[in-house]
Amino acid sequence: MDLKYANGERVHADDPIFDSLFEKCAELKIPVLIHIAEPSAFFDPWDYKNERWEELNEFPQRARPPSKYPSFETLMAERNHLFAKHPRTHFIAAHLRVSRQ
Repeated sequence: MDLKYANGERVHADDPIFDSLFEKCAELKIPVLIHIAEPSAFFDPWDYKNERWEELNEFPQRARPPSKYPSFETLMAERNHLFAKHPRTHFIAAHLRVSRQ
């Protein structure tokens, strides 16, 4: 979420720059622990309806406001694209959230 190129552009989780690394991990059967985002509530409005309101009140630095961070949905789309691009790589996804449509 915070990694940026020298030009200030955010490095996306599915950036092609990482492709050879993930392919090598697949080849060597090395699992990859990857942390794409924080829990979704940290991206939501910080109000009494937020399930993490008390935590955010105590630790406001955990909030991920849209003025500074991409949306949770954007990060999950990057994650899903990354996983699809590298089907042979074994990813361990921290804070994994599975959506069933």
